[in-house]
Amino acid sequence: MSEEDCVPPPHEVHHSNRHDQEIRLMSTPPPRVNWIEMNTPELKLRQIRQYEEYVALRIECSITSGTPLTPSVSHVNEKLRRARTTLAVNGITATQEMRRLKEKNLRRSARDQGTTILADYGPITIYDARLRVAKDQHNRLAGQAAEEARVHTKEVRVEVG
Repeated sequence: MSEEDCVPPPHEVHHSNRHDQEIRLMSTPPPRVNWIEMNTPELKLRQIRQYEEYVALRIECSITSGTPLTPSVSHVNEKLRRARTTLAVNGITATQEMRRLKEKNLRRSARDQGTTILADYGPITIYDARLRVAKDQHNRLAGQAAEEARVHTKEVRVEVG
């Protein structure tokens, strides 16, 4: 036998390969996955997209073939819906928390700026001013007590002497 006898003509190769592929693609059943035992997808977009693709494919096949959806598809769809809802709620909650922290920081900075007084030696806050007032009052009372003690000792010396 020669080489030409073993190789079919090009147009037959093209048609036979395409036809064989179509038959092979149609005849292979999809891989069996027990979707009922699958957990709700983790909150990762990649995994949620895989579930979305599966549900979309099954719905599309159901529409084109006219067969009703199986309970496993509706179960997976429910898990997908729950994962989306959880993801959305987490996002909303995180956004609200960020907004709350931002407003809290703005209120704090506004309050701190409102309690700052420009003094001779730089800005001081009310807390610093209260501390200075307390020190001044203590020093004034101590000075008054020292003055009273000095006057008292002077009076004693005058009486004695």
